[in-house]
Order: sequence, then structure tokens, then C-alpha cells
Amino acid sequence: MNAHRIPPVAWEKAGKKKCEKKLTTPASSRKPPCPRFPAGPCSREDRTRKEDAMLLGAHVSTSGGLEKAPGRGREIGCDAIQIFTRNQRTWSAKPLEKEEIRAFREAREKEGIRKVVSHASYLVNAAAPDPENLKKSRALLAAEVDRCVKLGLDALVLHPGARIEDPLKKALKRVAASLRPLLDKAEKGGLKILLENTAGQGSTLGADFDELAEVLDLLEGHPALGVCFDTAHAWGAGYDLRGKGLEKTLKDLESRVGEGRLHCLHLNDTNVPLGSRKDRHAP
Repeated sequence: MNAHRIPPVAWEKAGKKKCEKKLTTPASSRKPPCPRFPAGPCSREDRTRKEDAMLLGAHVSTSGGLEKAPGRGREIGCDAIQIFTRNQRTWSAKPLEKEEIRAFREAREKEGIRKVVSHASYLVNAAAPDPENLKKSRALLAAEVDRCVKLGLDALVLHPGARIEDPLKKALKRVAASLRPLLDKAEKGGLKILLENTAGQGSTLGADFDELAEVLDLLEGHPALGVCFDTAHAWGAGYDLRGKGLEKTLKDLESRVGEGRLHCLHLNDTNVPLGSRKDRHAP
């Protein structure tokens, strides 16, 4: 799989971790932003992390079956993984079989993967002004929440969508309306639905933290809702993450969406200029 198309994931269980990353450094000379864990299997004792530590992970392939993902994460030292529970580029998906669910849950337990995140299909546009597209997007999103709950996943990451030519406020209300029917089921199933910030390319929503905050406010700060922060998207949207910029940006995000709403970090480099409004992850 191409690493630049599949973002790494860091799950923040509690506490905060400071790190600095210059997003315009060439890939050939770039230092890893976080320590690398040894590849290969290791004991449970070796994998023990403090309860207040950030869990590090990556997006891993489900090729050959969902149950393959936990082992692939463990091979590279992950405590958390992100997956696609289905083909993210098709509207329909084969329903999960009981055996698939059982095999995945057993593999996760065996490998000691503490958090699993799903990324919603790229086809979903929860803000779609076109009635047919909106109907399909909502059905796909509802099906994904159902799959996540059945698999016992911890979170579902979702791009807010694109307003096309609709006014901003109207589009944000449509996003909230798309999510509202799913929240109680998600909460009951222990699932967080995380809105991901975007680079603001085209008419996409979520580049401005106030837009994420508006959706949360429209849904009365439902406990099943949270935020996923993507560094490459933030850079494209104009948030300077160099030096102390990352800490400042995260504080800004928290002040807008509320304390305790940030649950997942996508730590990506990018080779586009600051504020370019382009969604480009560096290879």
C-alpha cells in the first residue's frame, strides 16, 4: 500500500504530547517525528504503555480479511490501528458475517491492539446539497456506523463533506442532520464519531476549526462526537505547525471544539505551501 495515501494514526487516550515537525522538509532528509518501535512480535510486557500515554499506530491493510489487520499493526509495533472496514470507493458493501466479526475481535485481543479506528468512505458527503447524493451518503454512513459497532471499534473518522455552492451555515446544518440519527447508537456501542479537519480544498468543510465547532454545537455536544486532527490538512488550511506552532494550533482547536474532544491525530507530512488549501500528503 502507498504510505502517502494511507495516513498514520496516533490515538490520544489521555494527556498531551508535544512534538515539532517542519512540514516542508524534503522526505529524503526528514527525521521521523516520533520514535520508531522495533518491528516484529514482542511480549505483552514489552508492549505495556502508561495509561496516560499517547497510543501510536498506523493505517493498516485489511487485504485477505479484516482479521489480518491487528497482526499487521502488531508487526510494526502499533498499539492502535486505523482500517477501512470495506472498500472505501464503492457505495455498496457485502454485509459482515458473524465469523468475520468473531475472527476480527479474537485477532485484536490476541495482538493486544488497544484502539481501532475506521475511516469512513471517501464517497460520503454529509453536506451534499443534491438530495440523491445526500440520501446515499447518509445510508452509507449509517451502514459504516453499524459495521463499526459490530466489530467493536473505538472511533469512526469522517470528513465533514463539501457544501458545493450552498451557503456555509446551511451546509453545516445538513452535516449535523446527517449525524444526529447515528449518535445514540454510536454511544451505546462505545463508538466515537470524529470529524476530521480538512485543507479547505474546493468547497470542503472543516478547514476552519469554527466549522467543526459549529457542528458540535448544533448537536448539543453529544458525547459520541469528537475531532480528529490531521497535520497535513491543517498546514494546507494555513495553520503553521513549525516550532511552537503545533502546540498553539492544538490549543486553538481545543478552545473552539471544547476540552476533551480531540481523540485522534493523523500525523502526516506534506509538500505543499502553507495555506495552499490543497490536500496533499507527502510520500
